[in-house]
Formats: sequence, structure tokens, C-alpha cells
Amino acid sequence: MDIRFMDINDLSKDLPPIISNTMADVVEVRLRVYLKKKSFRPGDTLPKELELAEALGVSRNVLREALSRLRMLGMIETKKKRGMVLARPDILGTLNAYWIL
Repeated sequence: MDIRFMDINDLSKDLPPIISNTMADVVEVRLRVYLKKKSFRPGDTLPKELELAEALGVSRNVLREALSRLRMLGMIETKKKRGMVLARPDILGTLNAYWIL
């Protein structure tokens, strides 16, 4: 077969598309892994935003975007006078998160 006339389907098998993750994508995955690694349970309080942002080396805006995603997934909730708490663990999502990194 002449390589100059390869079908695009053949190329896509050998050259998967490049995936570009945003900082918020990476932070979301890291937070999921952290929560699982530290064995957080529903009702446990998460560290404060500023502490998380500093530990991850990102701005609070990036962190807030990642936290917003976790909130939309129902993984965390914001409670008055307690801050952010784990709502329910997302075991499958955390396992899938490893594939993004």
C-alpha cells in the first residue's frame, strides 16, 4: 500500500487526537484523587479554598471552577458555618480520573 494514500481511519488508529486539559480539569482530577486517598467520608469538611489553592499552586479562580464542577456532580456541598463538605464519594469518577492524567 502506498503510504501517500492512507485512509484517514488508518491514521486515527495510530495517531490519537491530542487532548488539551485546562488547569481546572487537572485540579478537578487532583481533588478527586486527594479525597479518595485521604479517605474522606460524606459529611467531612474539606480544607479551605485558600489552603487548597496554595497547595495546588493555582489561583482561587481555577480552584473555584474545579470545585464548581464537583458541586454540580453532587460530590461536595457548601454548608453554612462549615464550609465545603463531601456529599457522597464518586468512586467510579475517581477511578476514571486517573486516565486523564
